[in-house]
Amino acid sequence: MTLPKMQADEVTPKTKKDRFDRLTEAKDNCGSHSLPDAKPDSPMPANVEQPLRLLVVEDNRTDYELIVRHLGHCGFAPQARRVDSGLELRRALEEGSWDIIITDHKLARFSGAEALALIREMGSTIPALCVTGSEDPANMKKVLDAGACGLISKDLAPLCAAVRSALNRRSLRPQPPGPSTSGAVK
Repeated sequence: MTLPKMQADEVTPKTKKDRFDRLTEAKDNCGSHSLPDAKPDSPMPANVEQPLRLLVVEDNRTDYELIVRHLGHCGFAPQARRVDSGLELRRALEEGSWDIIITDHKLARFSGAEALALIREMGSTIPALCVTGSEDPANMKKVLDAGACGLISKDLAPLCAAVRSALNRRSLRPQPPGPSTSGAVK
């Protein structure tokens, strides 16, 4: 896939989406936002699938299925579970071992920021991304401050690259001595 070359006047953010993308890149709780030589959402070779234990905090089943399908198209083999309440999230964190968590920003029963706070309160170091349609800088800051590694727009365009980047950064972090917890809560 060839990306179009940017014109000089396209460098500064002019639209709300551009400002959203700039903020998303500027603030990242899990380290550098992008991997060297990583192309956004470039598919992996057809014969390679990377297993992915995925916990999705989402109250809309269709949106959940879109996330899982999108990750499948870019080379992941998601083993996914959907939860939509704080109680279900707590139970999933206690029972399972997850590589990454993706939460919606706006949920019927609670918010993405509340989900992220619960994840961190339980002592989990699992990277978490937040899918949002909000372009309000205050809302975005709140989610990032709650512990999201990054924000993903509802169109899911940067999802695969963000997941790869978060997983790579996690694998580079020093591990504490003792048995591996593979994302289990402390």
